[in-house]
Amino acid sequence: MSTPGRRTFIKTAAASAAAVALSRLASPPVALGATAAGHSFKTSDGYTLRYDEAVIPRITVPTLIVGGRVSVVPWKSQVWINSQIKGSRLEIFEESEGGNHFMFMESPDKFNRVVREFMG
Repeated sequence: MSTPGRRTFIKTAAASAAAVALSRLASPPVALGATAAGHSFKTSDGYTLRYDEAVIPRITVPTLIVGGRVSVVPWKSQVWINSQIKGSRLEIFEESEGGNHFMFMESPDKFNRVVREFMG
């Protein structure tokens, strides 16, 4: 797990909530999760993801957001998260690149390259 002030990898919308809550990326520490009000996306299996629009922009450390074009988590949610975190980097894997839900398993070479480049 990252410590405050270190670069953080956020793979999916679900992972972003855990990463922010556990590594205290924002100051003061906040937890992301389903909220009554906020931005929402439908997953391919019918679930609704909701994000608190007041919380995600408070992430203040370099952030990598990775999504898959055909993931159950809508890639458009990753685009939205990227637009909310100042200076974040977004990488969307196309279906032909292993862009389902587990890019780190489906396309480990590209995934590792993207993370290495981000970590500098």
